Amino acid sequence: WVRGVNVRRQWPARLDVALEEHVPFARWGSAALVNTHGEVFRAAYDGELPVFVGPEGTAREIAIQYRYFQRSLGTIGQAPVQVQVNPRRAWQVKLQSGLTLELGRENIEARLARFVALHESTIGRLGRRIDYVDLRYANGFAVRVPELRHEKAEPKHGRWAG
Repeated sequence: WVRGVNVRRQWPARLDVALEEHVPFARWGSAALVNTHGEVFRAAYDGELPVFVGPEGTAREIAIQYRYFQRSLGTIGQAPVQVQVNPRRAWQVKLQSGLTLELGRENIEARLARFVALHESTIGRLGRRIDYVDLRYANGFAVRVPELRHEKAEPKHGRWAG
């Protein structure tokens, strides 16, 4: 897992060798790892790490955003376990609780900040498990509650007068 090597000659008959190792920070899909500098490298590692998924060349940007997501979501007791960027540059974050946040392509930090600020007064009060939050709306967000998929709406009888 060598990231770099520095060799210096100390006159007259000595060499100083300094090795810099890769420090695993995340998984790059299922094929590689990302180090703390956002560089992709191949190695075997069986420890727990978040997963990054994205187009080639985006590992460093995802690592930077991951740190922001980690700090922000930590304030509401959540942690990101997967960060994904699609080829159109739309961001999605999966949390340890199983909740997926759809952030979209623009204003992702502002959208996440709005979610964190409103979490306790909205989702935190629902009392139901939520598996998906779409934060791409200008003035709010939509949620998906899995248990409601199987509930059928009661038929409405009578007339509505408005």
